[in-house]
Formats: sequence, C-alpha cells, structure tokens
Amino acid sequence: MLGKKEEETHYKKLAEEVHQDFNDEYVTANGRIISDSATVYSMALEFALLPQASQREYAGKRLAALARESGYRISFSPA
Repeated sequence: MLGKKEEETHYKKLAEEVHQDFNDEYVTANGRIISDSATVYSMALEFALLPQASQREYAGKRLAALARESGYRISFSPA
C-alpha cells in the first residue's frame, strides 16, 4: 500500500477484527443477521462480512425473499 508496509499491516488486522466483531455480535451460525433487513444483508454481502459460503448463500436467499415481500422496493431508511 504505497510502500507503507506498517500501515498496511495495521489496517489489514483492523479489517479482520471488524469482520470478526460484526459476525460475533450480529450474525447467527446459519447466516441470519439480527436486524433482518434488506439493507443489512446487502451491506454484509457487498463488504464480504460473512466468512462462510453457507452464510453468504443464506444471506442472498434472505435478501431475495425480503425484496419479494416488499414488492421489489428496497428501503434504506429505518423501519
């Protein structure tokens, strides 16, 4: 990262910790995310926050179901 190896190492470690903390706090073993909203599933998939393939598969299916249930309109505001 621009020749700044120490900073690169620091931020890679920080990213790993954030991913782990997110999973520990908000994600069940099967991939269900606590808030159960389309926004959260979209962000978790886009930012690769779900480490297991089975969790990503569940999240994708749940996101599709939430989109269907809302008439394919996704809101990004609090419910």
